[in-house]
Amino acid sequence: MDEITAGSLNIFQSSDGQSIPFGSNWSSTIENALDSAKLMFVFVTPNSLNSKWIYFESVFSCAKKINVVPVGLGVDIALIGEPLSKLMGFNVNSADSLNNIIATINHDANRKAALEFTTDDYMHLIALQSEQGESSVDFVEVFESLNLYLWGSSFDSGDRDINVIENFFDNIECHLLKENIGIWSNIYASKHGNEYTEKIRLLFLGIEMVFKKNYKFVDSDKNRNPKGDTLYFNISPYNLKKSFECLASIFKLFPHEMEHTIQFLSNPHYNTVNSDIDLSAILTNYNDLYSIPQNPLVPAEIKYGSFEYKPKKIIFSTGMKNSYSGMTEYQEPRVLVVSFNFSNIDYLDIERFIGLMLNHGVIYSIENQTN
Repeated sequence: MDEITAGSLNIFQSSDGQSIPFGSNWSSTIENALDSAKLMFVFVTPNSLNSKWIYFESVFSCAKKINVVPVGLGVDIALIGEPLSKLMGFNVNSADSLNNIIATINHDANRKAALEFTTDDYMHLIALQSEQGESSVDFVEVFESLNLYLWGSSFDSGDRDINVIENFFDNIECHLLKENIGIWSNIYASKHGNEYTEKIRLLFLGIEMVFKKNYKFVDSDKNRNPKGDTLYFNISPYNLKKSFECLASIFKLFPHEMEHTIQFLSNPHYNTVNSDIDLSAILTNYNDLYSIPQNPLVPAEIKYGSFEYKPKKIIFSTGMKNSYSGMTEYQEPRVLVVSFNFSNIDYLDIERFIGLMLNHGVIYSIENQTN
């Protein structure tokens, strides 16, 4: 900020370790700074919500006729308590909204500083919040489960191995044993007419993996049908960081370079914006973060109504659109469909992305909307 304003402002920050030198009287230093202040930004984060000081300082500053501006970082200031909820402020959820800080300074201090914050600056801020435990995402609160599917029929083309699902499953088992990861397992089978299905179920680190193999009886002979194979992952939102890191290590074993799709199923008291038109209208406000997908590895069928989160090339849409999977297409208002390459994404990337979906109202609480 000093660089943007060319050092023309006296900026006091109560938590930067410089505005209040070590050994100083903390409360009196803050009080002296407030005595001379004209403008005060109150940065509200998930952690600071429980701090009495931000409310005390805000009331104190308002009494002194200081312009107090609440700024939500991972928090919607419309949902916080008084007196901050009664003051004019804004949420930071893009580079444009970050530039509101400079615009407010220009207005109150009669300056003409350029609005120079970029998407990189915004993403750096989000990264710092995650590193400091300032995640705005409570996955257990928001999500019921995460699901990922692989179908054998998707690989029945060109030079791809028709047994890719079975081979991948075998490699996962070997990997888990090599890494000494505890596994619960069972096998069960069912028969309907001349069709026979065998399911192998593994449970480990909050992940249920089910490999389904299909057979067909022809003249009492059991014939294997790899095209009907399915590999299904059901991931718990509890301890998701560890589960996701395990999943990422597993998909490094996958033999083909491709995007994989995870369906985030929200809890019943959360919904997603389920209209392609509404989603487009919302995300148009954040052109620095989102665009129309350009990734050639993403199946064409899921591009319509989808968007790309540009910083990490994550493709996403809302509602369940399974026409590309060979299943019957239908809509489900509690699903966020997210596609990405595991080699380019880590857990913090997913945490930041979901945080943005919440901040931008793509995922929203039904209770908050009702109230």
